[in-house]
Amino acid sequence: MNDLADLKWYDRNPRSDMMPFLPKAASRVLEGGCAGGAFGHAMKQQFRAEV
Repeated sequence: MNDLADLKWYDRNPRSDMMPFLPKAASRVLEGGCAGGAFGHAMKQQFRAEV
């Protein structure tokens, strides 16, 4: 993010930069503060996890 103009997209950001911090064998993940749900959707796709 470089300016306030980018904030309108923040809730739809899948945060792919955070994926390496999740255990590869995760089958269930508790997501707090999901906003638009893009991160949870990305986790479901990448890990086939219950979010």
